[in-house]
Amino acid sequence: MAAPSVARAAPAPRSPVRPTRARRAGDPEPAERYEARLGRAIALLERRLDVGTAEAASGATPSGAPVAGAGPRLPTLGELADAAGMSRFHFHRVFHAVVGETVHAFTTRLRLERALAAAEAERRGAGAGAAGAGSSAGRGARAGVGAWKRAAARAGYRSAAVFSRAFRRQFGVAPSAFDLATYWAGRADAAEAHAVSAYFLRPAPPVPDGFVVRLVERPGTRLVVARAWGAYVHPERLLAAYARLAAWAAREGVPIEDGRLAGASRDDPDVTPLARCRYDFALAVDDAVLAARGLVGAGARGRTNGGLPDGLALGRRAAGWWAVHEVAGDMAAVDHAWNTLFKRWLPAAGLALRPAPCEELYRRTPAVLGWERFDLWCAVPIVAPASAPSGAAARAIPPS
Repeated sequence: MAAPSVARAAPAPRSPVRPTRARRAGDPEPAERYEARLGRAIALLERRLDVGTAEAASGATPSGAPVAGAGPRLPTLGELADAAGMSRFHFHRVFHAVVGETVHAFTTRLRLERALAAAEAERRGAGAGAAGAGSSAGRGARAGVGAWKRAAARAGYRSAAVFSRAFRRQFGVAPSAFDLATYWAGRADAAEAHAVSAYFLRPAPPVPDGFVVRLVERPGTRLVVARAWGAYVHPERLLAAYARLAAWAAREGVPIEDGRLAGASRDDPDVTPLARCRYDFALAVDDAVLAARGLVGAGARGRTNGGLPDGLALGRRAAGWWAVHEVAGDMAAVDHAWNTLFKRWLPAAGLALRPAPCEELYRRTPAVLGWERFDLWCAVPIVAPASAPSGAAARAIPPS
């Protein structure tokens, strides 16, 4: 569904977890499930990566060389284990069993995929800018050395040699030799990937008449999140994640339509193996609503997963600007909207992307329309524009 992605990884086990170190004040209860604990640790890692990427992007020199102190400050194994409420040894074993990778391998892959995405985005932007709106120039070109230097710095690599070695181990070639089409031809899940994505291998579509994009500033908000692992190859997991979240909202009387429910890919299947992709359904909920139900604040202390049922977790969307396009129709219409946004509109607009996942904001949910037709906003996180739009644009979607 969403432009860049849906999800997969090893299914989360259903047995309870008991920490192997002594419990401390604020620790989760022993009966809390693996997925909730690991979710907190992964969220900590991604927050550090996002903050570091933004700082490095603003602090890099014109040549792309990293600045001292720039880049992510990655959490230690101890910090990740504390976030999950486990000992380091137990956390490492559980993480590997559930995610299918070691903590180090998972962290390295996220950093390299972000670097690759940044370099590819710069290549596409430069190609679109040089060729003009009617051309597909740049689709077969490779990112230049400068783009790779900037991408490596943003991913926290202060040494080009270290970055190059890590990249070669992950993708089989040096960064300067990477070609997306060649990578796709050789990836282990090529057949499945071509069936569900091949997003950036397709040519840019023409911009249709009446293609309107609004720039919207959205406040930060709490989220109740249901994550689907493996939905590209196991779509029933995507349906189950939505059902969990929708059932909780109905039980609690929390509204779910008019843009409050978002679908957000945490990974890009164009570069991430399908077995590693993740997809979130996230519902924006006011703090007052959560506090009244004992899910945040004093009422949530000491409660398993803050009082949420298994399969749901609390998250947060940071405040920021978004480029938003409304689309209604089948999957092909949604796909065309994302293609147009990324391959035509964004390069022409000259806007920079923020390190946050794109979102599909449901005006009407699948409970109303089913899964064959959609009525939603495609939302792309952007750096604040030089000049703010009029107030009408800020009211284009609910202040979720």
